[in-house]
Amino acid sequence: MVQIHPVRFSEPVLPGIKEKGNFEDLLLSEIGKNGMKLNDGDIIVVTSKVLSLFENRTIKRSAIKPRKRVKVLARLFKFDPIILELIFQEGPIVAVLPQKMIARNKQLLNQQLKLSLDPEASLKFLNERFSNLAMVRKLNLLFDSAGIDTTNTPDGYVTLLPRDPSKTARSIRLGIEKVTGKKVAVIVTDTLYSPRRVGSNDICIGCSGIFPIIKNEAHVDIYGKKAAGGNDLIIDSIAAIAGSVMGATDEMTPAAIIRGLSYEYWDDEEPIENIIYYPAGSKIRGAFLTVLTTFSFKLLQWLLFLKSKK
Repeated sequence: MVQIHPVRFSEPVLPGIKEKGNFEDLLLSEIGKNGMKLNDGDIIVVTSKVLSLFENRTIKRSAIKPRKRVKVLARLFKFDPIILELIFQEGPIVAVLPQKMIARNKQLLNQQLKLSLDPEASLKFLNERFSNLAMVRKLNLLFDSAGIDTTNTPDGYVTLLPRDPSKTARSIRLGIEKVTGKKVAVIVTDTLYSPRRVGSNDICIGCSGIFPIIKNEAHVDIYGKKAAGGNDLIIDSIAAIAGSVMGATDEMTPAAIIRGLSYEYWDDEEPIENIIYYPAGSKIRGAFLTVLTTFSFKLLQWLLFLKSKK
């Protein structure tokens, strides 16, 4: 039976915590305070925020001095100049989402406010803080504001993503194995929004000790036929289910233990980027061929007077 155990911390993790020790020691201590012990095969899921605090990736706003050119751009597009300066340091801006203009759609705005615990505060956020949103490519993913965050961060600070989440996950895994003798896997998560759905979802941004994919390509189905596709990105599924018990506000639960789930133990023989992401050249070629084929298909569909049902 698969079990999910949230690990609630006894006190907040604050900037400067690194000086008091390493993360795995704190984690093991908090696991004990929750009345638990680790078993072989456990999967430890950790939010990126708490790891950033241990990697000194929480920065004082006063320490950031935006360049004049950045200030000009920030003023024109209503960005926080400090955040925009950090965004440029973190990765390339792929797109700028005009969030405030998009939210002028009454149906969309009403939907958002209906789902808010405090509609008045949400409306204030939208009017005062969220004019535009920079989408940044980082860790082979697309993060709003490069993953820079102020939630669960003391006033006057901002938190950046860990530099190398998989390297951090490996360090935690080996540290835990050294202390406890238990073979475990570690997954580092962050929250991303879906462009087609309301809400967010936790996904894996780094891992160690677990092969990221369950290999089901060409597996035989219940009728004895070889199935095309079927490889499951198990690390994202684990991140999502752990996210449901960790929370992102005042829960003080930055970790969870998944127990009883079958997976392939893996000693990080190569970077997970080589396994879970398509090669860069194939993506460009695939995009071009997709546009070309879709245009050809739609043109012929139009010439043949074919319409799809709603």
